[in-house]
Amino acid sequence: MADAMVAEKPKLYSIRFYSPDQPRDERGRFGEGGGGSGGDDGGQLSTTTSARDQASAVKDYTAGDDQIFRAISTNDTAFLEKKGVSEKDFEKYREKAQAIEDFISGSPRYTGDMYRGISVRDTATFEAMKNLQPGQEISMRGLSSFSEDIGTAASFSGTFKDMYKKTGLFEGGVVFKLTGSRRAASIKRFSKKPEEKEVLLSKSSRTFVKSVSRDGDGLLITLEER
Repeated sequence: MADAMVAEKPKLYSIRFYSPDQPRDERGRFGEGGGGSGGDDGGQLSTTTSARDQASAVKDYTAGDDQIFRAISTNDTAFLEKKGVSEKDFEKYREKAQAIEDFISGSPRYTGDMYRGISVRDTATFEAMKNLQPGQEISMRGLSSFSEDIGTAASFSGTFKDMYKKTGLFEGGVVFKLTGSRRAASIKRFSKKPEEKEVLLSKSSRTFVKSVSRDGDGLLITLEER
């Protein structure tokens, strides 16, 4: 997961305080998708870009290109250069990243609980994350993957999924929980890994700390979107 930073505090892993410009559609509104209260249909395709382009982009994202898509969405040129992404490939990924954003904005909103897990190996960073305060704005830094299943998210934090219910998170494990998002869509219908029950959060989302609690030897950070 990408590096990020907490303003006026030690550098933290995967989150950053910031005030981004919020992209809007031609009507000046944020993309919130269709109706849908839970996103159980696994996403649907909008017509801003072609259905084929959106389905292809989602499949590419879930096939292992997610870090490149995230770098494109945050204009992380250093990472892209490190990965050897050419100017031609950059344009291709940029178009695919837009197709994914169109997919999110055109799909029924996923408003259920969604979770994102990370592993924090640095003790000072972990301690700083324990002290995050309610109301502080944070960002996942671009297009971000969550899961409907907390066990799946826990596995990305370094905790074995089948042990999560018994032990909670392992030391250094952090799971973000977000409920009622206005800019998220399920992609399990089109994903190459449907068992992960993946939900994508738009790069335009703004999230804030609601609470921080211990979960086993790790942390559960509950977020809200405003």
